[in-house]
Amino acid sequence: MQKVNINDLGLFVSQYVKALYASGAYISRVNRCTQRLVRAYGYEISLNYFYNNIAFTISDPQNRSNKETMVFSNDPVQIDLRLLSDLSALSWEIHDNLVPLSKAFEYLNRLKIPRKRLKFIEFFIIALAFGAFCKVFGGDFNSCLLTAISAFLGAYLRHFCVLKKIDPRIWHLFLAFFSSSLLALGAQILPTQTLHIGLATSTLYLIPGIFFLNSMIDILDYHVLVGISRFVNVFILITCMAIGVYITLMVFGIGILP
Repeated sequence: MQKVNINDLGLFVSQYVKALYASGAYISRVNRCTQRLVRAYGYEISLNYFYNNIAFTISDPQNRSNKETMVFSNDPVQIDLRLLSDLSALSWEIHDNLVPLSKAFEYLNRLKIPRKRLKFIEFFIIALAFGAFCKVFGGDFNSCLLTAISAFLGAYLRHFCVLKKIDPRIWHLFLAFFSSSLLALGAQILPTQTLHIGLATSTLYLIPGIFFLNSMIDILDYHVLVGISRFVNVFILITCMAIGVYITLMVFGIGILP
């Protein structure tokens, strides 16, 4: 079978890697999936990862002068575990069945089309989860109810901010202030003896947990540069959250301890 054009393969790989990275994959997974599909087409690839950019070189092992190098900017990460799983499955489909490159492009473009999801149900589940989380830490009924309401509205606003591509540092600070302030205001209507627990749990939906896990995995797998960059980004986002909550404490004159 005649090899695919290396330029076309490079274009496909750039789109594939960009989608895989943006869906929340850690570097080792990106590397394995990309290596798998490129080798299926009879080429080799070397990838260099940075936090904002990725560079790779595809070469023909039978003709080293035949190579393609590309550098591209990464899209903002928006965690989508279903897309992540589908992209990984696509690499196996190419590996097992040697899918023609034109078909692979069609599959990739189809996967990147956003799926319709019932956002209201997602926000409702988030509200229940963090209301229950407040209860686990000893919150009373009113505190749990206020936490659930704050988390629901905060999750809705977070979705809006992501769609509008607002800087994550800005909306982490704003939403931490919004959720904690909403809870503090609600406590004036529904008195609670565990306001401090509600304040602590009402903003936890903003914690970038997957980013933190990915940073640890990258560091342990010797992708230290990207791992540290991700860890620093997580630290900045958590700092923004802390500032937002601190502003609430200052505005409402709430003590840190009960």
